[in-house]
Amino acid sequence: MNLSIIGSGNIAHFFAMRCIEAGHFIHEIISTNKVTGEDLAQKCNSQYQADYTKSTNTTFLLAIPDDAIRALAKSTFFQGKRVIHTSGSIGIEEIRNMCDHLSCLWPIYSIQKDNLPTRQDIPFILQSSNENSRRKTVSLAKCLTNNLTEATDEQKSILHLNAVLVNNFTNHLFAQSEKLLKKHKLSFDLMQPIIENTVEKLKTSPPKALQTGPAQRGDSSTINAHLDILAQDAPLQELYRQISHSIENFKD
Repeated sequence: MNLSIIGSGNIAHFFAMRCIEAGHFIHEIISTNKVTGEDLAQKCNSQYQADYTKSTNTTFLLAIPDDAIRALAKSTFFQGKRVIHTSGSIGIEEIRNMCDHLSCLWPIYSIQKDNLPTRQDIPFILQSSNENSRRKTVSLAKCLTNNLTEATDEQKSILHLNAVLVNNFTNHLFAQSEKLLKKHKLSFDLMQPIIENTVEKLKTSPPKALQTGPAQRGDSSTINAHLDILAQDAPLQELYRQISHSIENFKD
């Protein structure tokens, strides 16, 4: 596949490197960021272009933020062309009028360009506007993953919400923990084993069965002691209180 990638950030790097490794040709990297755009183009042995309207290619991968995808969807430039976007929160129906051959390949994974994942089982969600687009996109997906799932717009929205819950929200709790530990001259490294243990156990047991802690066992004395410790940090204290309440009242 002769592909032009619009974007030069984390997702663009991941797609570009995987495609190159699989023998696909990256025609050009299109980015308003000249530094990162030229850098990625050099890695791909391809051209750099700042203005997508100057491209002569017919197949584009949009590895850019959601608002930027929505802005491009209003352009008539992509009519008659093939577009694959990588957004988890934009459904096919929202931008269907962008072009006749529209697809989505969204990885349920947090990708950093300085530490690109090598695993082949990253879940990817596939959406396509028609069967022709589907076949072409499935072919491209083979160099990215062996774990491909098709989903409706509604299903993808649910998956995106859950990705935020299990990744972004939990990482925020890690950040809160690190901040609190630093305040008391303790290292966040002490939490690494329990974090790893929690994730490892999820491979064999459902989350509800693994729930432990004071809220799970109704230990109000410990909960109140923790809330006292957090008295000088009202937002974190309230977060602790709300999550404890949610654990106490959880029903599946």
